[in-house]
Amino acid sequence: MRKFTVLSAAVVLVTTAGIASPAAAQEHHGGAARGHHGAPHHRTHQSSNWAGYVAGGTHKTVVTTWVNPEVDCSTRGIVSWWDGIDGQDSNTVEQIGVDANCESGSLRYEPWYELYPQDSVYFDEPTDAGDTMTATTAYDGGHRYTMTLADSTKGWSKTFHGTASGDQDVDAEVIVEAIGSGDIPPCPDFGTVSFSQTTVDDRAFAEYGPGRTDLVREDTPLTATGDLNGGDFSVRWLHS
Repeated sequence: MRKFTVLSAAVVLVTTAGIASPAAAQEHHGGAARGHHGAPHHRTHQSSNWAGYVAGGTHKTVVTTWVNPEVDCSTRGIVSWWDGIDGQDSNTVEQIGVDANCESGSLRYEPWYELYPQDSVYFDEPTDAGDTMTATTAYDGGHRYTMTLADSTKGWSKTFHGTASGDQDVDAEVIVEAIGSGDIPPCPDFGTVSFSQTTVDDRAFAEYGPGRTDLVREDTPLTATGDLNGGDFSVRWLHS
């Protein structure tokens, strides 16, 4: 979880939510703490670290599929893609996804899950560019969540259960995130991430009229989030 900046034509809105530290024996986000979170506040906006779509309202399950893109590590940093519940109008986020870590200059794909404000947890299953991934985040009731990440290319699936105190289940999101210790961290060139078959509570994502967001540094757009068609959309890299 980290600072999140929303930019509009007339207002700059800054939400400070803190930065999570690692639960596994790895650095978490930019040498200090690597946390996965942000929070849009308008139906259309620009942010420092999020691109994708967020559906407001109370939700119980979000599912999406993507293919891990090949990432160019000419820019050192971390870019992550994930789905989750909460984060817009709450102080928790329940989420699961994959980091593409270019901090060392060599690309590593790192699967993880997080129930903020608990630490992110990384797991060791291998995943690579070109692998087809499906992520599921589900609310089970009583502050309990189930998060599953499956790599159908390599044939593995991992499921995790956890509890999030203070959760509200007030939104569902599918996100590409620039990870780092600053407000506007560097964003390695990920080409295009294409999400497909995205559902929220077993309905096509687009039925909820979710808000679109893109990464922007000052006046420079870093990403271009495409139109949402049912449960399909893509996020294209523009600048680091």
